[in-house]
Amino acid sequence: MLRFTRGAGFPAHAAPFDVDVVCLDGAGFVLLGDDSYPFRAGERIRWPAHAMHRLWTESEEMTTLMVELGSWDDAVRGHS
Repeated sequence: MLRFTRGAGFPAHAAPFDVDVVCLDGAGFVLLGDDSYPFRAGERIRWPAHAMHRLWTESEEMTTLMVELGSWDDAVRGHS
């Protein structure tokens, strides 16, 4: 679970596995590849493996649940 204050976020990056993200409360923004979208409570998105992604907020707070459908250890061993 990630909780973002106003104006918070993390840099764009990719993961070697799919990630499901659910916005539980508040609102912010989501990046997938080159496209960004508003992201509000009750919405979900799947980030495919190896796709650049990011979450951030501007004027609101946001709480998200992230489910990684794999592990970094598996990816290092070649089992993504």
